[in-house]
Amino acid sequence: MNLIKKCRITWLSSEKLEKISFGEITNHKTINNRSWKPEFGGLFDPVVFGPFLNYECYCGKYKEKQNKWLTCEQCKVLVAEKNIQRWRMGHIKLASPVTNILIFKAISPLLSKILEIPAKELENIIYFQSYVILDNGLSKVVEKKKTFTKKTGFQWITKVLDEIEEKVKKEIEENEIIKEARELKNEIIKEARELKNEIESDLLKSNIIFFEDYLDFIAEHQKVKVSTGSEALEKLLKKINLQEELIKAEKKKKWNEFRFIKALIKNNIKLESIIVHNVPVIPCGLRPATRLKNEDTVATTQINNLYRKKILINEHTNDYNERNKVHRIFLEDVVNNEKRRLQKAYERLIHISSSKMNENKSLLKVLSGKEGILRRHSLGKRVDYSARSVIVPNPDLSLDQIGIPVKMALILYKFHLIREILSNELAFTVRNAEELLKKNEPKIFPLLNKIIHNYPLLINRAPTLHRLGIQGFYPKLTIG
Repeated sequence: MNLIKKCRITWLSSEKLEKISFGEITNHKTINNRSWKPEFGGLFDPVVFGPFLNYECYCGKYKEKQNKWLTCEQCKVLVAEKNIQRWRMGHIKLASPVTNILIFKAISPLLSKILEIPAKELENIIYFQSYVILDNGLSKVVEKKKTFTKKTGFQWITKVLDEIEEKVKKEIEENEIIKEARELKNEIIKEARELKNEIESDLLKSNIIFFEDYLDFIAEHQKVKVSTGSEALEKLLKKINLQEELIKAEKKKKWNEFRFIKALIKNNIKLESIIVHNVPVIPCGLRPATRLKNEDTVATTQINNLYRKKILINEHTNDYNERNKVHRIFLEDVVNNEKRRLQKAYERLIHISSSKMNENKSLLKVLSGKEGILRRHSLGKRVDYSARSVIVPNPDLSLDQIGIPVKMALILYKFHLIREILSNELAFTVRNAEELLKKNEPKIFPLLNKIIHNYPLLINRAPTLHRLGIQGFYPKLTIG
């Protein structure tokens, strides 16, 4: 048996996820209603997660145990035990990157100090409520990393348009250029004036200004780069040089930032890995779907519903992006709205929603808490047979002994007693052995006395503040 000697928890980057994933989930389908088999490319894809029948591929070409670990040439499904569905995972490739909000909220104060952008503004950028200037290019009137909303965006746009006009006029005056070039320059001045007049008239009429319409012109002539969403945050994070920031933090004696950056360098973690390009899809054995008796319906877990919604929104976003690449059919606002929906769908999947009305269990909720997977299987798990009693003193007991009632002992040692009853041929089936225990047959008490000498009990004395709160004792049977 391979014992785990070390366990390390770190951020899962999109690149690492692709390496450990067994394949991409491309559609939201689960199980086919006619064949009752999992759909290819869906949330139960046998190619990604493994076969749904022991030692049998999807098409039925290989059905024997002797073909174990072979991959079928026709359906590409691995021939193995269906139990592998409990550890093989997949991933969903996102149409637009999203931010891991759990990590972001934990590090946002430190992140805002490094980027020199307020934490609230960073959050607004993630949710497409604010824009940030990634590069001021040739412009002198705008600052790098300056954030603004749609209401305040027009102010610097008019300044940049004035700047373009002045720059082009200067070029015409200083250079002796040919007639065609002069006409081209005059057209640029004319376009800049028209755009400026359009903004001013919209402001007077209190119309909504879609300043995204002006960004292409500004980017072309002044090389000013403006963006929003997780894509903008990723570009900002990629420009951070951790070594330089570490020296700065040490000089300024900002020890919180210094420790944070040093930990990132030590563990080889890139800040931009909080931006997610691929979403992990947990093994389908941990989120089963079953066919209901006498019904043509499938009962499935809430996690599958969350994944399904996530994939559908991802498909919409991808469709909008593809159409806008060829022809700008949709406004930038419409596309950004779909990307915002994708961000929120990811958050609902990963962590608990703040809404009390939302009863869906997220991945974090499934893992954490008393009913979570970690508590149930590995940490302070609840045992099947436990007991509670009032502690009373007894001077006849030695330091390693504890008195427990016979009724309690019969339940605590139930499995051991059943084994002894069967081995001593007092009963021949588990059900018959359980009936003997229920009737409190006199035959079982000698067996109980024999068992308690070999199996001490773990006794917890509340409040358990340290390891001495739980100690092992040899039980001594009492009647009361």
